[in-house]
Amino acid sequence: MVQGNFNDYPLLTAKELPEIGVSFVRATDDPIAGIGEEAIGWVAPAVCNAIFALTGTRVRSLPIRPDTLKRA
Repeated sequence: MVQGNFNDYPLLTAKELPEIGVSFVRATDDPIAGIGEEAIGWVAPAVCNAIFALTGTRVRSLPIRPDTLKRA
């Protein structure tokens, strides 16, 4: 193990992401749900880091609620 915690782990930026191919396969007759989630996996960490930069409070759970944010 090289990293001690997530803050030591180098994350990919949007420019560094490889091309992602997505195929939709209908497994049932139910409507497809959840399309688009594959592309936004890096948005929540960026928003949480922006909230920390603004308030000094780390977001530890989702969804983000205003009552859980306090200035440090």
